[in-house]
Amino acid sequence: MRGCIPRFMFSFFLLTISSLATADDVGDMCRALTYFYLHPSKKEFKGIQRRANVSFDILKSKENGALLLAAVGIARIAQKYGWPLIKGSLTDVAKDIVGGKSKLAKYIDDDSVVDPSKLDIWWVSFMVTGDEKYLDKLLNFAGKPMLEDDPNEMVVIGAASWSFKSNCCQHKKVLEYAKKKLADGNLRGKQAEFIKRCVEEAEKKRAGKN
Repeated sequence: MRGCIPRFMFSFFLLTISSLATADDVGDMCRALTYFYLHPSKKEFKGIQRRANVSFDILKSKENGALLLAAVGIARIAQKYGWPLIKGSLTDVAKDIVGGKSKLAKYIDDDSVVDPSKLDIWWVSFMVTGDEKYLDKLLNFAGKPMLEDDPNEMVVIGAASWSFKSNCCQHKKVLEYAKKKLADGNLRGKQAEFIKRCVEEAEKKRAGKN
């Protein structure tokens, strides 16, 4: 692995950007992207694009990858549903990602290059599509034993584990995915123990809310 750049994980994307931004459009857009997979809507997608374009300068000014994540989310929605992208500063970035030819687009689609930013990309891709293939990618790292002689991998595994555990508590579909992976018996050793703890903690928190 290379290009390890620490960033905020997507599960705290909404909290981070909402607390820093002054535009309500930014917070609305983040909330819509975070749970878009639950109720996908062409009308809502158009609204997300409008808010993203209006918020372009705010997102660009942040150093936590907010602009990239918004663009990836919009691009993934367009790719999954075939819905059109409107014209605008941020949606133009999304169009570039959909095109797949630029250096940025190739980085996003290259699973051989894994850093914390790539984990964020997988999370936002899951949250807008609900596609479990992105959870599969994350599970290649979450809960795995760390190799102390590889600092980059340590950072990636640590970030993947933290974010998986957090989103297991926040997203029912992530919890259901974790349960399914435990039941199929393919997880081994420390990773199996980690996923089991994620499930137990998530169920405990859900029980407390009921």
